Parts: sequence; structure tokens; C-alpha cells
Amino acid sequence: MRKRVLYLIIVGLVLLVGSQSYAQTSGTLTSSVVKQWGLTVVTLNWTSSDTGLTSQTISKAFQGCLVRMVYQPNGKTAPSDNWDCVLYDANGQDILLGTGANHDTANTESVYFDMNPSAAFTPVTVDTLNKFYTGFAVTTAGIHRLVVTNAGDAKKGHIKLYLRDPPM
Repeated sequence: MRKRVLYLIIVGLVLLVGSQSYAQTSGTLTSSVVKQWGLTVVTLNWTSSDTGLTSQTISKAFQGCLVRMVYQPNGKTAPSDNWDCVLYDANGQDILLGTGANHDTANTESVYFDMNPSAAFTPVTVDTLNKFYTGFAVTTAGIHRLVVTNAGDAKKGHIKLYLRDPPM
């Protein structure tokens, strides 16, 4: 009997601790997915909670090869400096390849995927115009989850993804 009670307590603790993750909903997110100029454009407008967190599932599925991503703070309610975001696919992988870390509070920043203007084989190259280049290609499909952290209380931002159709 004691083993059974101990087993139930351990299972209960595992379930309780295991449920504490970014899968919880926090903050707000509105999104749109439209086709423009032969690209799929995904627009994400987010607002952080009082803990500086936004964790929301994007309501519409999208697919394609990621070409560019634009991070834009929202004027008077811009996020705190060095705010971070991760965009998870259905497999729990960050399709941004870590480029969502440490964004500026005042400047719009862009990340270009599958191109690297420098001859160096570095994962991410930064130029002086708030542009980041990565030589890695990212193809994604399905439902995604945006997680923004370190943004500050009730801060806002916009993220745009530009995807081209994957090659057949």
C-alpha cells in the first residue's frame, strides 16, 4: 500500500512539474498569413504580459522556406532592450536558429536566411545597419508557437516572416 501511495505522489509531482513550461498561454498575439508578391507573409503583433512574456500559438498554419524576418519594436510601448523571441515549429524546434535573441528596443532589425554576404563561414554575420545574415536555409510547415521573453510589462512588437514556396 505504501508503495502505491508513494508511486501516486511521484506521478502527481512529475505531472505538476512537467506542466510548467512555455506551452502555457501568456500575453496576446494577433496574426495574419497572406500571399504577396509570390511570398507568404506572416505578420505577428504581440503584447507581453506583466511578466514580460508572450507565449501563444499562431492561429493559422503556414509553410515555406524562410527568406527574411523583420523585428520591429512598437514606438512608445517598445519592449525592453535585449528582448528575445523563439518561433517553435510543431516538432519544438526554433526555426529562427537562435537569431531571435537580444533584440534592440529602438531599432527595426532584419534577419536574412540562406544567404551570407561575407566569405567567412560564420553562422550569423552582422552588418552595421541592424541586418543579420545566416547561411542556413530553414523550411517549415504547420502550426507554430511564438515565445517572447524579457520584453517588460505590457510591451508590444511586430514580427514579419517572409517565406517562399519550397522547391518541388
